Amino acid sequence: MPPMATEMKALPRTDMPTLLLRFPARRYHATPWGHHVNEGMVEWPPSPWRLLRALLATGYTAHRWDGNLEKSMASSPPAPGRSLIGKLAGVLPRYRLPIASGAHSRHFMPLAVIDKGREKTTLVFDTFAQVEDGTIAVTWDVTLDTAETDLLAALVGSLNYLGRSESWVQARLAEPAVVLPDGDDCMPCAGVTHPGPGWEQVSLLALVGKNDFDAWRATAIEQALAPYPLPEKKVPQKLLEQREKAQLPFPVDLIACLQADTTWLRSHGWSQPPGTQ
Repeated sequence: MPPMATEMKALPRTDMPTLLLRFPARRYHATPWGHHVNEGMVEWPPSPWRLLRALLATGYTAHRWDGNLEKSMASSPPAPGRSLIGKLAGVLPRYRLPIASGAHSRHFMPLAVIDKGREKTTLVFDTFAQVEDGTIAVTWDVTLDTAETDLLAALVGSLNYLGRSESWVQARLAEPAVVLPDGDDCMPCAGVTHPGPGWEQVSLLALVGKNDFDAWRATAIEQALAPYPLPEKKVPQKLLEQREKAQLPFPVDLIACLQADTTWLRSHGWSQPPGTQ
């Protein structure tokens, strides 16, 4: 995602869909994309990518959306879910962030290997943002219809963790015209002139726009199929299979990008999920 900028200032009431997130254990545990847990880094604030994936996962697990767990990218939310996720994915959100500090604990995990009469251990870091009783507000500049608003409220209300499983969360959709909690404002700054002193830029993973994704995918598919041109006459079955296999690394849409798991990404050589910035 383009860097986010933070500044302390008052934000007026908002009528846009806004998530309010509070962590009962006063800690938010999550590792930024592209980093190992033992690097001791924490993703702060929660990335748009993580938030949208959490909403999708909640739809399948808590609201019984039909889905094939063995082929998650082939699964699809119902129409209201696709519409909702599509709208939220189409813009980069703004955040209102509570005061937080980075911290970690160290654990010497047993390896079930005995060496010189003692069990070997390995050092594991558990890094987190200490947020105390603070509340995160996440706002998307979109207009939702009644069905989408109701669905978003239901999905958010069913979230029980965000990030790692010990990162318990209490989430709700803010009422219209709510006054956001005090904190630092964090906003996308892609294409925006650097705001000057007193700002900090952080990188977060987010989806690209639909038009950008469609254009990228069309070009990628054209290049992938170039070695397997279709003959003018009968098409051999093997060629059809080769063309189908060549298209597998490119998800059909942004929903499929969000549902790609680590095993699939690695099998196709992706170091960053397709459809992301």
